[in-house]
Amino acid sequence: MRSIVSMRWVLARMYEPDLAIVDCRFALSDPEAGRRSCAESYIPGAIHMDLERDLSGPVGKHGGRHPLPDIAELAAKLGKVTWGMSRSM
Repeated sequence: MRSIVSMRWVLARMYEPDLAIVDCRFALSDPEAGRRSCAESYIPGAIHMDLERDLSGPVGKHGGRHPLPDIAELAAKLGKVTWGMSRSM
């Protein structure tokens, strides 16, 4: 699986108090692979969010397999997992 940031970047910043790491590993061929991968190689302090359950909107006529979610709904989900934190993601 490819990463948005490098492991070196994560290691250098993972204990910064104002940073939330969202682990959203996912494999299109195996939707549960990301969750298994997170369980097998947990990033300390990371928040797991699933591409299909948490980070995609409803599939419609247009928009692809994982369309962008409603921004207010995404903000609410991120707010729940980072409750009480003032963080960058």
